[in-house]
Amino acid sequence: MIKENIIYLGYGDIAVDSILDGYLILQWFEPPTEVGSSLTGKEVNWLSDKIKLKVTFEDLKNIDNINKESGKQIVIDGCILDFSNYNSKSVEVVRIHIQNALGIFQYGLAC
Repeated sequence: MIKENIIYLGYGDIAVDSILDGYLILQWFEPPTEVGSSLTGKEVNWLSDKIKLKVTFEDLKNIDNINKESGKQIVIDGCILDFSNYNSKSVEVVRIHIQNALGIFQYGLAC
């Protein structure tokens, strides 16, 4: 759910994407789906416009500090990401897309 400048995560109703120019993209949809699953091929109703948030390396550090016991909110580009309904998959999805937006890739290499 999105209300004003607060995005509530962990409910399976926020699509998260990123682009390599430093932006995290979020959009509210229904019906909710399993957190961490792909929306490819699923019919959803978009309830908001896309929200583009400029991310920094500080945002990556802050998302890495979100856990069950820590604070449940971080601020990115003036928008509050609320993880009060804590779900480790939600945190991981946002972390991966922040990394992607910042151009940080992890490759598995055989040696």
